[in-house]
Amino acid sequence: MPVFNAIVKTPSGETQTLQRDADSERVLLAGLRADGFVPMKVEEVETASSWSLRTAFGRSGEEKPRRKDMLEFMRNLATLLRSGMDLERALRTLEKESRGVLRRALGQMITRVREGDSLSAAMTRAKVFTPFQINVARAGEYGGDLHSALSRIAAALERESDLHGRIRNAMAYPVFLIGFGVLSFLIMLIFILPKFLRIYKQMDVKLPFLTSMLLKVSSIFQTHGIWVVPLLALLIFLAFRRMLRFRENLAADRFRLRIPVLGKALHDIEVASFLRTLGLLVQSGIPVPQSLGILAKVSGSALFSRAAVQIEEGVQKGDRLSAEMRKQGLFSETIINLVSVGEESGQIEALLLETSEDMERRIDQQVKGLLTLLEPVLILIVGTIIGLMVMAMLLPIFSLSASLRRG
Repeated sequence: MPVFNAIVKTPSGETQTLQRDADSERVLLAGLRADGFVPMKVEEVETASSWSLRTAFGRSGEEKPRRKDMLEFMRNLATLLRSGMDLERALRTLEKESRGVLRRALGQMITRVREGDSLSAAMTRAKVFTPFQINVARAGEYGGDLHSALSRIAAALERESDLHGRIRNAMAYPVFLIGFGVLSFLIMLIFILPKFLRIYKQMDVKLPFLTSMLLKVSSIFQTHGIWVVPLLALLIFLAFRRMLRFRENLAADRFRLRIPVLGKALHDIEVASFLRTLGLLVQSGIPVPQSLGILAKVSGSALFSRAAVQIEEGVQKGDRLSAEMRKQGLFSETIINLVSVGEESGQIEALLLETSEDMERRIDQQVKGLLTLLEPVLILIVGTIIGLMVMAMLLPIFSLSASLRRG
């Protein structure tokens, strides 16, 4: 039986946190109300997944739908509900058009909805939706405007997908250059250098230091190449996995945000994501403290996740959102002042969303500027490495020619 954590108001007006077993969220809510409590927040407790090779490498054992599939689902479900179709029929319609993980999740959701669960409760049990998506849908249910809430989720997914797509497309050429450089290095090291070594041995040429070192490396690759190449690839992979575990590791997150030049763009991406998610949650009718708690769970940065928790604690004590954001040292003074203006005018969600959109436009320009600088640097590095290898192969020939002229 699922276990739930519930934050409730007691009949005396106090706030308490309870943990209870229930067949579903609907059953739990009914039981809490019957006991005289006013439910404020209900979440199913996550159970630890079994160990697997995927979790050993830092990935969750749970499969997730592709962002594109989730975007289409949210957009189409919003359209069907807006047209007046009932929820179960809309889910059945979309199940036929879905595939893979999402299709299986929709099958489970249809069963739950038929048994009387709300959409948000069914989404919680399906295990493929983020806390952000579940809570926005729940807020839409409470407000009687579910299709608009789903449209907001789709819009958030679309903006996120668009930003990631632009960055991915911009990075395609630099990645190609790096791959070409590594492949050229390995081909010359494994196939071309050994042929020159045989020639030099026959001619009894004294090898310069650079040539000698490269030939030793080439010999290692030829003798143990079947182990060396996979081992190096594994070590590089593990190093990058450790460095990129910035969702859980504060030190790794700080490191990536302090990388010269690139760190500024990464920091701005996280700030824009923070503002956009918080703005959408508040726009959906979720109170700021609860929105910050949800944001802490969905943030892709350990540093910003911790900041959301600390800001939530301060806001619950009665402090202003802008004042708590200033304490974190992660947000510019301009952003903090805009948030402060939003608090004073009562339009905090509109200013958060507008600021995030402005930041995303600036990020796009930053990424283009970085790549304009990065591409010639990569070309220079690849050219230098290949040039050094060619020089190492030809130096003994130049030395032999000089010796013959002197003789």
